[in-house]
Amino acid sequence: MDAQLLDSAVDQTREVARWVEGADPGAPVPTCPEWTLADLVGHIGSTQRWVDRLVVEKVADPAAAFSLGWEEAPADASQWPAWLVEGADRTRASFAAATGGADVFDPSGGGDGLAFWSRRLFGEAAVHRIDAAATLGLDYHLDPDLAVAAIEDWLGTIASSGWAQHVPGFTEAVRGDGQTLAWVAVDTGTAWLLRRTDAPLVLTSGRHLAREAETATVTISGPACELLQVVSRRLPVDAARSCTVVGDRAELDHLVDHMDWVGA
Repeated sequence: MDAQLLDSAVDQTREVARWVEGADPGAPVPTCPEWTLADLVGHIGSTQRWVDRLVVEKVADPAAAFSLGWEEAPADASQWPAWLVEGADRTRASFAAATGGADVFDPSGGGDGLAFWSRRLFGEAAVHRIDAAATLGLDYHLDPDLAVAAIEDWLGTIASSGWAQHVPGFTEAVRGDGQTLAWVAVDTGTAWLLRRTDAPLVLTSGRHLAREAETATVTISGPACELLQVVSRRLPVDAARSCTVVGDRAELDHLVDHMDWVGA
């Protein structure tokens, strides 16, 4: 379990809770066109509560996990802030009390549900806070190192064996013969290299990939916070004014078009 990322997920949820107090439940979410603010709040809180049940009830079987019911957000929007905070705090406490990740469903196939979901809840919070900011006309900021962690979470998730198993059609869409896509966070020096092969995507990450990024089929470089918004499909590549794309742009567009963020 990554306690630091889980703490950030709680902090970001608390920030969203402050933002939505008194807001219009029917406000459209521009980054998720089919959603209203009520849908967004419900998704954030319900997802955390669903994961809380996986941990508390030690649900390891995928079928049993997907059959768990979802707790709906309060119909009264004035109750949203307290509901969001209570759920986030409760989930963090459940993780702290848990004894083993092998007892918890891990969609990535890694076998440690506590490690997976602490990262994934953080990634969810980081991205859905983008949605909340866009809906309410607020600026979005995330510390570069945390943005790097959120990018790592997402790229690691889509490159996992479990993702290919649980998302029909994804493997076929990104199957390739060696094309490489590099993401470079210029403010931290971190880079990620995704290689399209006949198997699921292969991901390499770290601060040692400068040469590989220079020779990749396509490379997108920019501040980590903006890269996160691109990789999560919250910001179109053409609107990412601080990012630079070098190489075969069609490769980047193809990947972005096929890596739907969960809940988006």
